[in-house]
Amino acid sequence: MLHTRTEIISRAVREFEQLDAIIGCLATSAWDVTVSRRDGEDAWTVKDALAHITARKQDFVAEFGGPPRRRDGLGVHAYNHVTFEEWHNRPVAELIEWHGRVQRDLLEALSAAPESWFMREAPRPWPAAVDGHSARHRKFDIERALHAQAKLRVVG
Repeated sequence: MLHTRTEIISRAVREFEQLDAIIGCLATSAWDVTVSRRDGEDAWTVKDALAHITARKQDFVAEFGGPPRRRDGLGVHAYNHVTFEEWHNRPVAELIEWHGRVQRDLLEALSAAPESWFMREAPRPWPAAVDGHSARHRKFDIERALHAQAKLRVVG
């Protein structure tokens, strides 16, 4: 399936707005809510999930000549661990600023990309890197963890 610049930018903006609406109203304690992870993986919080989403988006921006990828050659688990180590103890405000900056970089890169770039058949899931990856983590990590935490408070 081929795509257009307008469609891809619209998708990127829509997903960012949905994610930003959630994180924009989180109580301080909500950032520390644990998200479900597989055994052997770092124990992520809502904050760690946002850092992961943002790191992957930044790597996608690198395809357009943005800041270079810092984790080329790492497998998925090692890549996730490096991001976790880098962001887990940093202030939430710093993460939120980075999240916004990377979104601005993404939109700038998409706006400047040649039209032919959008009309290509890509070897990887495309254009999931723009919105699908974030949406999966928003729904299945962040929203699910926050919903479970709210149910515990009601029951407990």
